Amino acid sequence: MKNLYLKKLCISFISIFILSFATIAQSNHTVSFSGATGDFNAAEKYSASNNVDYYITYDATYVYFGAFRTDSNTWGSGDHFTIYIDKDPTTNVTSSGSGTTIGVNWDNNTPTLPIRADYRIAIRANSSGESFLSTYSGGSWTTGGTNGQGWTKNTSTSTNGGLEVRVPWSDLGNPDAIYFTMYSSYNGGFFAPAPGSFSGTTLSSYFGGIGISSNDCIPINTTNTPITALMSNGVPTAGALYGKVVVTTGTVTATNNFNIAPGGSIQVSGGTFDISGRSIQLGGSSAGTGKGTTINTSGSGTLSSSSATTLNFMGEGNITGNNLSTAAQININRKFTPLASGGLTISNAGVLQINASAYVNTNAPTYASGSLLKYNSGTSPYSRAAEWNAISGAGYPYNVQVSNATSLDVGSNTASTAQQIAGNLTVDAGSGFYMDYGSNDMSQAVTVLGDINLAGNLSLSDNTGGDIKLSGNWTRTSGTFAPKSRAIFFNGSGNQTINSTGGETFDYVILDKPSGNLIAGSNIAINQTFTLTSGLFLLGNYNLTLGSASTISGSPSASNMIVTNGTGQMIKTFSSTGSFTFPIGDTTGTAEYSPVTLN
Repeated sequence: MKNLYLKKLCISFISIFILSFATIAQSNHTVSFSGATGDFNAAEKYSASNNVDYYITYDATYVYFGAFRTDSNTWGSGDHFTIYIDKDPTTNVTSSGSGTTIGVNWDNNTPTLPIRADYRIAIRANSSGESFLSTYSGGSWTTGGTNGQGWTKNTSTSTNGGLEVRVPWSDLGNPDAIYFTMYSSYNGGFFAPAPGSFSGTTLSSYFGGIGISSNDCIPINTTNTPITALMSNGVPTAGALYGKVVVTTGTVTATNNFNIAPGGSIQVSGGTFDISGRSIQLGGSSAGTGKGTTINTSGSGTLSSSSATTLNFMGEGNITGNNLSTAAQININRKFTPLASGGLTISNAGVLQINASAYVNTNAPTYASGSLLKYNSGTSPYSRAAEWNAISGAGYPYNVQVSNATSLDVGSNTASTAQQIAGNLTVDAGSGFYMDYGSNDMSQAVTVLGDINLAGNLSLSDNTGGDIKLSGNWTRTSGTFAPKSRAIFFNGSGNQTINSTGGETFDYVILDKPSGNLIAGSNIAINQTFTLTSGLFLLGNYNLTLGSASTISGSPSASNMIVTNGTGQMIKTFSSTGSFTFPIGDTTGTAEYSPVTLN
């Protein structure tokens, strides 16, 4: 087609983009210390001032911290890497909660903190490594003995060396969410604050708030964001941002829209949490990487939703635990990992919408009758992958819609595999459904068991076999159709209509209907071969024009012919002398095949 060269060019760029995205969208992980920055993922790095890079990640049991000198600098044996943690964040960041904004006097200085900290962690390289835990309780700080917690650590005073420590969540009160802030110090004062800066001994900023119950959360990616740590068996407050929402018993009906912080989760282990009609934003106010959140149901817990429910996963999304069926609209903006084996069902009227930079990771959902898979990425191309990878069971879509200037590369990954849609295919204006994108020309058909509705572009394959088999109606209101010398099979049971604004031009048409008729709703042209296998084609008041190279194939009969049942005509164009048999007939009363041969 006209812009095929451009499509082939941009596919290389998109492939590079997707590869780069995959390298930074990393799950939380267990860290083994070796003294190298490679112990952590690159995305977990925060570059502070004064030649210090900080790292943090976590798993279900531990939180891992690292501080590394850069540019050929070293840690002095008495230099400290210090972290303060608020274990019960509130929206009144410095005025409520169990902790304090006044830190521990250490290295002859006392910091003023931007959070109400409950714990202080410190590590230094002195004497093969020393770590300290300070706990705030009863209005004062208590600091335990050197290495009193027995934490795993690694310290180095070599060039570009690191201070690394692994801290059990249990030593930090097993929090649901946290704020934290970090800096380094020596006997002369503080340096390398993270995030923000020092004004004298006052720290300006903090990381978080984040939950700690989800994969795919990069703690340093969220700063200065007030949250509420936990809502347990209660109705979420309108507009509130939570580290965790938990339902364990009874029926809790959400009457307000609410939000889940990066790293946070909705956990229903008993009772029912009814979110029908609610809009829930998971992972912060804007789309981004490293803002993973989770929805988990377990035990006897039930999450109830409706078609008026919207789940906006702004970062990475995870569905875990029991199988889940939802009629919600699920909007994804980054990696989305549903339950394995089709355990997530998008039920009737439910929607899975794939926005920019989003993709389904590994596990395809199950699409129930009446559900919709909506491609809304606005990219060219978007490569079909795990979200649609089967013609039955999990990964087999019901309705498919391509929107928002998205060009869907249907042949991506498996151009030699047939694809199928159980319901309708809709291509919106400005979007495209391409069976020939770049080098991904399909050699098998796409079967649509419902209707095709085109306001955008549809391009068939350049390879033999890359056809469309349609059981429903063909409607085109705008956009373009590129037949590419491939066939459209009309093979549905019941009547099928072709209705295209300005008429429609096909290359090959195969009429193979077990019952019902094919009905013209607009003028139609066929450039190559019209195969009459089974069924009637009723012209009504519209014309069928066969080009000069067009032929009729099959064995026309009274049950398999073109019917001129209105003012419409069958027209054949010629480029030279010859003969042609018009396979026409009439269905008034008893069907009668009355072909006309023109010499």
